[in-house]
Amino acid sequence: MLSQKKIASLGYCRRCINQVYHVHLERQDVMVYPSVYECRKCGMVRNIVAEVPFFRRWKLFLAHK
Repeated sequence: MLSQKKIASLGYCRRCINQVYHVHLERQDVMVYPSVYECRKCGMVRNIVAEVPFFRRWKLFLAHK
């Protein structure tokens, strides 16, 4: 399972989280920081995921590396 604290500390974009943890988070499934930053995994300037809203967290239970 992927936790909220882990998501906040990763500094990954949604695409990288989907690739690394094998989940299918869509744009409406995440909340991003107000400005764009560099993703720590891919190095591209993108919207970084800040958290997943409460009613979308069920997708995090399916996450695995």
